[in-house]
Amino acid sequence: MKLSSFLFALFFAVTPVTARADVVLPKIFSSNMVLQRELAVPI
Repeated sequence: MKLSSFLFALFFAVTPVTARADVVLPKIFSSNMVLQRELAVPI
């Protein structure tokens, strides 16, 4: 049991894991939008 757990952990330690995501915000959040700190914003 310990050996299999060790091998499992070793496999994920040496395997390069890369994640890529193209994050797109909704159109309501635009470059011209200004948000004030500590102010409630109704959406």
